[in-house]
Amino acid sequence: MKRSTLLPLFLAAAALTGCESAADQERKPAVAAAMLDQSLARCDLQGDSNQNYAQRLREILNDSRTSHLETLQREGVVVCLDRRLNNQRTGIFDAEAEGTYYRTDRVLTVIDSGNNLANERFGSLDAIDRGSLIIDRLSDKVNDHETADMMIAKRTGCGKSCRTTRLYNARGYDTYDLNPQLRTAPLKNGNGW
Repeated sequence: MKRSTLLPLFLAAAALTGCESAADQERKPAVAAAMLDQSLARCDLQGDSNQNYAQRLREILNDSRTSHLETLQREGVVVCLDRRLNNQRTGIFDAEAEGTYYRTDRVLTVIDSGNNLANERFGSLDAIDRGSLIIDRLSDKVNDHETADMMIAKRTGCGKSCRTTRLYNARGYDTYDLNPQLRTAPLKNGNGW
């Protein structure tokens, strides 16, 4: 085969696999299942059934890179879906938080409407993409030991016609000041919900 024929085939294969190695792809189901079990054990499902909650979180975890999931798993971080993020108040110049990280509790929350995630769109990305992007961004911060006590994930501009998600220290943002219900992680046993 010619070199010019191999490049498009390689690019297509990389796009389909999310640029993950075969070994990463093989490990992902077990890593995602363990993280899902941990979430079901620790997170407040906020009135949802185990099955519905698990289906939505599984989609987000499966869309995330295996190495990022393993980083969070190694650090003992549990991922929770959080409906409270749908009902937040914002200041005049403040964007809504799409996720929160609670360092003391080792909890990362991702915005959740309780609906089928593939049908929920934020701009050009669906809720599955948004959730996995938040996981990926936090994984990078955890790896670099750059986490604050509480962090919020927000969509921000990154140039002309560009939007990305960044994690910020929550203190000093209207999101933190106007939403006291978001100051605690949504854990079972009444902690945070």
